[in-house]
Amino acid sequence: MNTKTITQTGWVYFDLWRYGFGYPAAEHWKFISGTKLDLGKDNIPVCEVTITFDVPADFDHRGPQIAALQAEKEKISAEFAERVTQIDRQINSLLAIECEVAA
Repeated sequence: MNTKTITQTGWVYFDLWRYGFGYPAAEHWKFISGTKLDLGKDNIPVCEVTITFDVPADFDHRGPQIAALQAEKEKISAEFAERVTQIDRQINSLLAIECEVAA
């Protein structure tokens, strides 16, 4: 398999995850490329590093991104259709009410 070598400079952070009451905290290390960021009290910058890794030469990020956007679009379309149905029901309920003005 052909690969492409990527080199990134960024920061390693110590990340203390808290799972909630009654659960133990777990520690995690993460790397974020670019400049040092303030990620809050539970994400402590440790040191700047340069990492090198290989990815498949034919790696294409567009497919998963398009799939995620299509899923989001379907979800929003379904929510929109449901809301339109609710509004139509309200309109029909109002139209079913007799409205006579007393003389």
